[in-house]
Amino acid sequence: MVTKLVIKLSLIFLSWSYSDKVIIWRRNFEKYYNESPIWVVLDLASIGKLRFFVNYLVDKYPTNNYLKLINNNIRYVSDIRNSCAHNKPILLNLQKTSRIYKPVFTNAQRMGLKKEEIKNLKVAKIFSVFELYRIMCSQGMNYHRYQEFSIYLDRVEQTIALHEQNNDIKRFFSSLRKILDEFKSE
Repeated sequence: MVTKLVIKLSLIFLSWSYSDKVIIWRRNFEKYYNESPIWVVLDLASIGKLRFFVNYLVDKYPTNNYLKLINNNIRYVSDIRNSCAHNKPILLNLQKTSRIYKPVFTNAQRMGLKKEEIKNLKVAKIFSVFELYRIMCSQGMNYHRYQEFSIYLDRVEQTIALHEQNNDIKRFFSSLRKILDEFKSE
């Protein structure tokens, strides 16, 4: 059963290749394997394909809460990744509130974020990155991400005078500090 799933997903993921480099790599790989191992499928998958894969697994195993948690956060992680990859500034439209995916909203409130903080879509997306990282990565990796993000927020605080008059920016970074503090306690 697992082999059939891997074959099916391999065909789905690998048939969507856009890059000549990936196509050449795939042809060379197929010389040695008739069925692609799952690590190859995931290595070649874009985050959009990974979202599709996780959604497929949630439909196939609807009682798996771990998969549901991943599925609840991966949409926002994908959005943040795409913003970073395509040079979209994260610090624009910070005053805009949005309707947040309910499981993410509820989980963020449970972790101490206020309603007005988590209604900021940028905060919700960054929260989802941390949440997905927390559930999928080792304690050591989480510790290093915590350290890196902490250094970043410390640098932001050194430039506090630049955004002292902007309540939206202050609230945004205050929310990020809360997220960081919450993930430190784990």
